[in-house]
Amino acid sequence: MIKYLLTLCCFWLYFGQIALASSSEYVQTHRLNLGVSLGFGGIQSPLKDGDNVTTLAIPHVTYYGERWYFDDFCLGYSLIEDRRVMLDIVGTLNTDGFFFQAGDVNRTVVAQPTSFSLTSVTPLRLSLPMEKVERDLSYLGGLALILPHPVVTVTLAHFHDISGVHNGSESRFNLYKSMELGNHKIAIELGAVRKSQELINYYYQFNEKETFLGAFLDPLPAAINKYIKLDYAYPLSRHFSIKFQIKQTFLDSQLIKGPMIDRSSLLSGFAGVEYRF
Repeated sequence: MIKYLLTLCCFWLYFGQIALASSSEYVQTHRLNLGVSLGFGGIQSPLKDGDNVTTLAIPHVTYYGERWYFDDFCLGYSLIEDRRVMLDIVGTLNTDGFFFQAGDVNRTVVAQPTSFSLTSVTPLRLSLPMEKVERDLSYLGGLALILPHPVVTVTLAHFHDISGVHNGSESRFNLYKSMELGNHKIAIELGAVRKSQELINYYYQFNEKETFLGAFLDPLPAAINKYIKLDYAYPLSRHFSIKFQIKQTFLDSQLIKGPMIDRSSLLSGFAGVEYRF
């Protein structure tokens, strides 16, 4: 049950925006909005031997008051809200930790360096049976600046770990454009996410307890991951609509050199039918 709830949180955060307001759409206040998407969704794991995250159903829960709002596990408070600028305090879960909750992540034991040269030190990797790598989920808090515009909506945000897990930070930038072609609703989002060195090394580098004889590994640098996302919806009735989402994330070139990363990009998506109560 807990694993299923974590899977849902991962989909909410991976495909959701910082706030519904960032799409420049009207949101009815003082009303609890419930819905569910039925179909198939998947998120590729960047981890070596890591399990992909999949689901057949995604529930939706949103509530907007005068200032406070809850949007699929994103909690926020609006400081400034007008037609040209919005400034919110936002709390949200970090997505990196979910990949360690999806399944067992086996570690590759890194031994002490066995060969030396003037330019490099080459560690020896041994495939030995070890306990799985474990990482905790972290909760982020910070500010989100949203600049709505008919052409494109710009969002800038900066979050810091307020849960004391890694004490790292995450900065986000995205461009969002929605359009309607008859009954077809299409939205395109381009963005970049900078993850601090503290965050990257906590989730994607082995610590001394996970290396052979306590071998020291050089810390990984901060990473900037880029992505493109496409949303499509076609209403069938007042309550039902066809839903399609796809997202391609391109990992930082330095991050993919890390010992735990297995691919240079991540594909995620969902296709199905959505019901809104």
